[in-house]
Amino acid sequence: MHFHAAGIDIGARKVFVGLEGQPVRSFETFTS
Repeated sequence: MHFHAAGIDIGARKVFVGLEGQPVRSFETFTS
C-alpha cells in the first residue's frame, strides 16, 4: 500500500462499513 493511499483506505473502510453494515474486521480480511 502506498503511504498516500493509507488515508484513502481509512476513509474507504468507514464508507464500506457504513454501506455494508459489516465489522471493520470483515473489511480488513477482504483486503488482505
